Amino acid sequence: MTPTATARYRWLMANPEALVRGAAIVVGLLFGALGLFVTLMALGVFGGGWASGATPTWVGLAVGLVFTLGGLAVIVDYGIAGGSALDAADVPVGVRTLQYLLGLGIAVSMAMFVTWVAFGAAAHKPSTAAAAGSVLLWLFVAVMGVIGLRRLRRRG
Repeated sequence: MTPTATARYRWLMANPEALVRGAAIVVGLLFGALGLFVTLMALGVFGGGWASGATPTWVGLAVGLVFTLGGLAVIVDYGIAGGSALDAADVPVGVRTLQYLLGLGIAVSMAMFVTWVAFGAAAHKPSTAAAAGSVLLWLFVAVMGVIGLRRLRRRG
């Protein structure tokens, strides 16, 4: 085996953490823009609303909210908190609370969408598996909410 050649060029960075924060903000803004686009499309700003008419407007709002809140969560976690664990002592209570609310908003929006798929007009024949999946997702959201509140109280 031949040894690998040493790198010819090395990028010098004064602070590599700044690159991660900057990239997190860019990714968060991209996801936020995608969510805003879906939301505006659902409201009829682009193309006159949903084409099929079978999908309610609130479904588009829920899907757009998932992307928008996800983008904000990336910005808060890596752009503001620096990617450290949210339970770390140096993360302010306000950042932890905001991250909790963003995560809960994402989970609730997804659960609303999944429930509509399982029981709404999208379901031609409601199945037991779809119903069980929806119920389990709502159970997960409730447990996540309770555990998150307990952790915020304990550390706050």
